[in-house]
Parts: sequence; C-alpha cells; structure tokens
Amino acid sequence: MIDDLDDLICRAQSGDRVAFDRLVENTAPLVRSWLALQVRRLDQVDDVAQEVYLYVFDHLADYRAGSNALAWLRAIARNQALGHWRAQQRRSVAHERYADEVRALLGETAQDLSDAQASEPLTDLIGRLRSCVEQLSARARTLITQRYDDQVSVEDMARERAQSANQVSVSLWRVRRTLADCIEADATGLSS
Repeated sequence: MIDDLDDLICRAQSGDRVAFDRLVENTAPLVRSWLALQVRRLDQVDDVAQEVYLYVFDHLADYRAGSNALAWLRAIARNQALGHWRAQQRRSVAHERYADEVRALLGETAQDLSDAQASEPLTDLIGRLRSCVEQLSARARTLITQRYDDQVSVEDMARERAQSANQVSVSLWRVRRTLADCIEADATGLSS
C-alpha cells in the first residue's frame, strides 16, 4: 500500500531522509512499470529509475503540496525515459559518424589491409578507434568529443575558443589524421 505520497514528499522537502527512502520504496515498483513501457531495453529500466529518483531528490522543492504526486512522478519518469532515449540516439549517431570517419580516414589505407583485416568486423575497428581516442591529449579528445559526440558545429567551437572556423577545422583534421595513423599502426601491429 502506498503511504500518503504528498506527506512523504513534504517531509522529504524538509530534509527527512527516511521520508524520501519511504517515497522511493513505495513508488519504485510503479515507476519501474511505467519505465518498462517506455524504455526499449528492460535491462536499462533500473538505470533510468535511478535517474528518476536522483531528479526527484534534486527537485523536491518544485513539488507543490496538494498536487497529484503520482502525476508528478509519472511526468518525471516519462521525461527521464525520453532523455535516456535521446542520449542513446545521440550515441548511436556518434558511433555511426565515427565509423564513417574511420572509413573516410583510412581510404587508401583500407585498401592496403590484408584480406583478414579488411573483413574484420566494424566493432573491432570502432574498438581500435576508441583506444586511439583515449591516447589523444585532453585538448584533442575534447575537440573530437564536442564535434562528433555533442555535434557542436565548427563555427560554435570556434566562437567558444576565440578562433576562426578554419583554425578549428585544421585542428580537427590533424586530430583525425592522428587517429587514422594510430588505427593503421594498431592494425599493422595486429597483423604481425
């Protein structure tokens, strides 16, 4: 049985951690069932539920006593599920862009790879790319992350850095060239 949610939220707003814990205990099964209907992969429901309760905790002050607590929780759950889905979409697009960049960067290099390497699954190539990205300097990694993960335009990156768009483009080109060289060296090392 769900305790008086309005009372629990009001007590949690006053700093009562026990009340917040009871709020979570009383509503978690319901929140998880809502999320199960909205999140594509059921193994992600618990992660999104945790995000819901982190958001609730951070925004307790937004709740108005006497409101519909379940409607408030449902709206938060829906928004967190939508945010989770959008983040997955951005990651998926970024992975595709990385794969396209790898193919474009390798260009002629891909022709030189042995048949065994050329038939290598794309996931292995992406794994090597990730490894190479981790070896970049913090500045270079930030450039790549902003451009391809966060999809920040070159113009916005230039404004943020007080540089010209051409300077940022050249920097990005150099980082991509470094990544291509790293991937090629890694591929050559694998074939040895």
